[in-house]
Amino acid sequence: MSVLTFLFAGATLAGDCAPQYQFEIETESTFAMVSPTPDKLLMKGVLTLKPATLHGDEWWAIKADNVILRSRGISATDPRFENPFAFKRAKDGQITEFWFPQSVKREDKDKLKGLAYYFQYAQSAAPMTRVEKDSLGKYRVNYQQADNSLVFQKKAYSLGGKAKGTAFTNATITASNHSVIPTECWFDKREGSESLSFSGNAEEFNFDTQQSYSLIKQNAAHSTALLGLPSDLSSWPDAKQEVLDKNQLAALHIEMLKYLSESDILALDGFHLAEKLRYFDDVIADLPDSFNKLGLNDDAQMRLFNALGQLDSTNSQLALASFLSHSESDENTQFRALRALANGSNELGDSAWLSMQKLIEDPTPLGDLAGSFIMTLGVMLESRERNENTEALEDTLLTLLGGSSEENVKSSVLTALGNSNNDAFVEEVASYSVSDSARLRKSAARALGRFESDEAYQALTFMVEREGSATVQSQVLESLAEFDIDADTRAQVFLFAKDSDNDEVRFSAIKALSEQTYDGKETELRSLLGNETSRRNFTAIVRALHP
Repeated sequence: MSVLTFLFAGATLAGDCAPQYQFEIETESTFAMVSPTPDKLLMKGVLTLKPATLHGDEWWAIKADNVILRSRGISATDPRFENPFAFKRAKDGQITEFWFPQSVKREDKDKLKGLAYYFQYAQSAAPMTRVEKDSLGKYRVNYQQADNSLVFQKKAYSLGGKAKGTAFTNATITASNHSVIPTECWFDKREGSESLSFSGNAEEFNFDTQQSYSLIKQNAAHSTALLGLPSDLSSWPDAKQEVLDKNQLAALHIEMLKYLSESDILALDGFHLAEKLRYFDDVIADLPDSFNKLGLNDDAQMRLFNALGQLDSTNSQLALASFLSHSESDENTQFRALRALANGSNELGDSAWLSMQKLIEDPTPLGDLAGSFIMTLGVMLESRERNENTEALEDTLLTLLGGSSEENVKSSVLTALGNSNNDAFVEEVASYSVSDSARLRKSAARALGRFESDEAYQALTFMVEREGSATVQSQVLESLAEFDIDADTRAQVFLFAKDSDNDEVRFSAIKALSEQTYDGKETELRSLLGNETSRRNFTAIVRALHP
């Protein structure tokens, strides 16, 4: 048995385990439409962990101290990184839950989570590939053993966390190398580097980032308030937040309008503008009433909404929700507010939830965007931390699905449930796969393709055998492409690609086959070339053969 295997054999960390780590994180970021000179940020400090409990469950409390941020030759402190909080870790090493004191603002939680995720890694020395989750979303990661270290590389991201709050739609991992030297009390050292390339629907959202980091266990003790806090998280004291009076709020509101109307906000990318707007958070919810008086051009408006989405505070959420129903909001403003809301990842606040609830009940202020609003709610549910407000929205959508007599409303709700990527809705969505309405069957097929469960896959295989509408069949095949298709179903898909008299059905079948990995794939695809009459389909086959 290797040393590494022996260490992993002790699944439970020692009760007196309270390590401290000197950490250093260096990040270099470049936005496409901002200065080509990359922004560099160096962050240093000390991290302390200790065992904790909450309602009888085992947690880990964590706190950063002596945090220094250095950028462009200037050093600064940021007390938001030094808030204590806690996380729960499963036996396989994945972080499953977070706990924060009430005094920690919603928009600061992701900053803290990023520190905790350095303590997420596999608890097995065996080579393995699995899916993990962090603040950006889900990713596939490969683990290997190397002497006394565990080495791993991330392979592919599926965005669903904080990255959505930046209006990014895709993330490509261009380099990833990490290692950890595990011990009976966490690890002696963890280090690594990673390069990511993000892209969005517009060029301004193209973004590259490179990060390198190290966490080294310290022998000498560093002073920290964490060790003086109770082990029971429910007994932690909570700091009171400062409350501004009416005069202070009025002055801050005037200062916010002056900043937005007189500053060149296009000189900042969305992330850094969001950091600027954080100063005005106490009055940001009033922005819709004054928005049209700011005189912002179209590009500046887009940048502002992008920043509001990234700010993602309780108040900025309310501002965005208010834009949707505000009498002075035009369709472009509503659309940008809707997209910004969908890109957030923090818990949904009470006031924003209530505003959205009213719009579901009466979507009149949304005009032609009513359907898009419903569908986008699903995206928002998928990307945000769950709480009672997101659960209430889910219940409202299910009630609307069952209670509405309008096909377009039902179709939008089915799409929303699929966009939520919540497997709890698979059965409800699948029930519409046998609807008398071809439109609803198509919406159900599209939604099933968004889920990641065996139940969703089985529902699609049921549809591929029985569906008679070419339009719906094309969508079923397109959704099947999201799964690893079994041999029998793949044979059916091949027959559609070969024999269907509908160009769209053949195209979807060809694309589904091209996404699979199996012996004989190239031979099957080549056999389709001789009979294919559609130029688009022919090109799709050639591209599948020569990716």
